[in-house]
Amino acid sequence: MTTETTTAKAPKPAKAPKPAAAPKAEKAPKPLSKRAQIEADAAAGVLPSAPDFSAATHARFRKKLAEVEALVAAGDLKGLRGFQISVVSSSPKAIAKFRDLCIVALEAQRKAAKAASKAAPVEPADIPAFLKNGQ
Repeated sequence: MTTETTTAKAPKPAKAPKPAAAPKAEKAPKPLSKRAQIEADAAAGVLPSAPDFSAATHARFRKKLAEVEALVAAGDLKGLRGFQISVVSSSPKAIAKFRDLCIVALEAQRKAAKAASKAAPVEPADIPAFLKNGQ
């Protein structure tokens, strides 16, 4: 007969329980990129600033930019929408982006003005003050 001897492994010590994970603090919202901020401002009704066309490379497009700026100053949405820009380089691309953002901003301004006019109670100006007080 053969007897087999087995070597018993030493039991592993019990692991200490892990401490409960501390709740993670909510991350602060990531600030918007410059372009995203400009788009958000336009959606809120803030007109974007015109691109800087002072460099000599933009000289031939300054007239188009001035036309778009005049339409924006007049608040002419129909004129802005109909203004054709042939995107052949970065200059007209910047004018087109400016025009599109201005359209968004002007539409938001008109929408806000319309909502404000509906919300505000209108009192006729010709009612004498003594009748307004119920006297």
